[in-house]
Amino acid sequence: MTTLQPLRGLTFLNTREAGDAPLLTAKLEDLGGRVYEQPAIRFLPMEDWHPFDTRLGELTPADWVVFTSANGVRFALARVIQLDGQRGGRLLGVLSAASIAAVGKGTENILTTLGLNPRVVPKHYQAENLLHDLLKTVPPQARVWVLRADGGRTVVEDGLKEAGYPVVATSLYRTGIPPEGIRPEAQAALENNWVDWVVFTSPSTVHNLLAMLPPGLVQSLKKGRPLAACLGEVTAGAAREAGLTVALVPSQQDLDGLVEALADHAARQN
Repeated sequence: MTTLQPLRGLTFLNTREAGDAPLLTAKLEDLGGRVYEQPAIRFLPMEDWHPFDTRLGELTPADWVVFTSANGVRFALARVIQLDGQRGGRLLGVLSAASIAAVGKGTENILTTLGLNPRVVPKHYQAENLLHDLLKTVPPQARVWVLRADGGRTVVEDGLKEAGYPVVATSLYRTGIPPEGIRPEAQAALENNWVDWVVFTSPSTVHNLLAMLPPGLVQSLKKGRPLAACLGEVTAGAAREAGLTVALVPSQQDLDGLVEALADHAARQN
């Protein structure tokens, strides 16, 4: 545990997916924060993998593959490994031979762990920045395969198509509200005003959390406490539109940047 604990005395509501939440919780607790985990999103595989399987079978070393989230990497690689088990282990090599782009550090880390090294990773982890870097790097007329969440933002694919690239976009997973709903301890913490910060990492975590809460509690959240810490301007926009008070959007848009920004904010307040 670190010696300095700038978050001591502060309580956080962590809305990340159940499997991802402990990583953020550990970072906040290491700096002295108290954390309630309340997953406000879950990730589900697509019911029909035919579009993915078909495009994967057409992939060549001249193609570009764009991963727009770390979860997309997990779902894609799980499917590739499943197919390789059925077809003799060729497809992972085909994927690794293509040029790969990743939206941010978390996505890049998972790819490199799996032996896939991205050629493009923007300094600022947003779709707009990824599109900017791709337009500077991808050769004219190269085929681009964009892998994303079902119903996710289409900034990258739309921008590439507008620039004349042949683009195929394939959905890898769906998002939904966790079936267990609001956890009693999380609801009690909100009702008793114990929570200083709610941490949102996507627009879906904003919308889903509010959908899970009783109407009266939703209205109380719109009165300025707890504050909202949002990973990225798109998430912050969703929180503001919902009537929440966004007090922090880190310039470094990953978990380390988010936690560091929270620590800096706490230090300034003290």
